[in-house]
Amino acid sequence: AAVSACEKGQQWIKAFQLLTEMTAVLVEAGIVTCNAAVSACEKSDEWEQAIHLLVDMGARCVEANTITYNAAVSACEKGCEWRQALQLFGDMADRRVEAATTTYNAATLACEHTGDWEPALQLLVEMADLRVEAETITYGAVLGACKRSMQWARSLLLLADMVSRFVEADTTTYNVVASACEAGEEWEPTWEHTLQLFFDMARRRVEADRI
Repeated sequence: AAVSACEKGQQWIKAFQLLTEMTAVLVEAGIVTCNAAVSACEKSDEWEQAIHLLVDMGARCVEANTITYNAAVSACEKGCEWRQALQLFGDMADRRVEAATTTYNAATLACEHTGDWEPALQLLVEMADLRVEAETITYGAVLGACKRSMQWARSLLLLADMVSRFVEADTTTYNVVASACEAGEEWEPTWEHTLQLFFDMARRRVEADRI
């Protein structure tokens, strides 16, 4: 309970101290306590400490679960340690820990920042295969990765897939796709697609901005 209170108050240092004190008096820290400590690190943007705790859990023979990895991967993504976030995501698969939508969101956001559109797209396909629900933020991250790599055609296909799955496409989504089209090498077809996106926004009552 004390460590959980530290998590809610983003007091990662205090959470560490409590875990150390528990070890000193031979009190076993269970999965709930460890998860609260890792989450405290994530909420405090302390990605290194989150990983340290994850390693420490192994030493304590406490098996990390989905909640643990969710927090650790998110901590790395927020800390701009995108390669580390993707490595942790890979570790989850190796350890057969089930990934949730939150985990996939953090992983695809990491791909967006690195511009790795193919791994991002593969994560989206994997979510569909495993029946893990993709959200607007998931598609937004994959679209962002495609934009960085000037994959305008794939951006249009992703938008169509997003709509077909009844995932809400907001103004930001359309802006990313439009930017991808504008950056495309083949200008002739892309300006027509950009214009079509504008009309599609109006039809779906998505508010357009000046971007």
